[in-house]
Amino acid sequence: GSAAIIPIKALVLSFYMSPPHLSAIGRTVEDAVSYGKTEYLEFSISLPRGSNASLLAEFGQQFMSFSQAYPVAFWWLTRLTLKNLVFGHSDVTELINACNKLKHLTLSSCRLVDQRSALRIDTPCSGLRRLDCIRFRCERIELISVPELRTVLCCSRHYENPPVRFGDVPQLCHVNLGYLAKVSQAPFMLSECLSRSSRNLSKLNLNFFSQTVKLISVHLHITRSSILPISAVYFVFFMLQIWIQPEQPKRLTAIFRNLTDMYLFGIFPECDLSWTLFILEAAPALRNFKLQMRMIIKIIKTDCSVGL
Repeated sequence: GSAAIIPIKALVLSFYMSPPHLSAIGRTVEDAVSYGKTEYLEFSISLPRGSNASLLAEFGQQFMSFSQAYPVAFWWLTRLTLKNLVFGHSDVTELINACNKLKHLTLSSCRLVDQRSALRIDTPCSGLRRLDCIRFRCERIELISVPELRTVLCCSRHYENPPVRFGDVPQLCHVNLGYLAKVSQAPFMLSECLSRSSRNLSKLNLNFFSQTVKLISVHLHITRSSILPISAVYFVFFMLQIWIQPEQPKRLTAIFRNLTDMYLFGIFPECDLSWTLFILEAAPALRNFKLQMRMIIKIIKTDCSVGL
């Protein structure tokens, strides 16, 4: 008799966005999940090495076409990691809605076609539980409705304030937020960022990425005939800031009532920590409160000569 077919319960695939092979991958995965026994399906998709930056938007369109061409495969996805792709304004929402079983989505070094617009995610029927946005380039991230979301990691170099706006996320329990704010950016209040629907928030990590001080050392050598060279040195300092604005604790009490762990990373050594008191007052259940201070100094040397 014919050999018994053993259904695949877990399948993890990492592959490049290579159009000639996508159809074969899509068909193979749909055949594998057709038995209805697959419990875990993961895709990790990135661009081929040496991809032309001018083609990133085209790769993003190819990916969306791939997901639409093989809806059964994406319906069964439980985890998806995407790297270096460019999305249209509604692509991410449409993708999440198409992935019925998706629990964990990671967007690494991706961006929107219009980086001056917000990434808006409105998926009231999705089961997404974790969202990682790592160096996602856009104006800010707006989580309008993601009812099953429990963990959010948002880490990038620059966003507008506030970098994330949480809407209907009633199951949210862990937020990890980190970005660099310029001195020109006004601090924002946590109540402007966190949602009052998040009554289960238990762990909050805020990373200020330390006080980054760039010392640009310019050695200017001025020479004249029969005169020894004159060397001049100039230093330019660039400093970042704390992007949290203290506020009345009562504005945060409903959000922080179940907060048990609070971690503040990359606090500047010169920072007056009195601004953290409002957090302690707003979190009656707090058990762990950790501060990490550090300063990073980057030295950039430049030499130039001028003859007179």
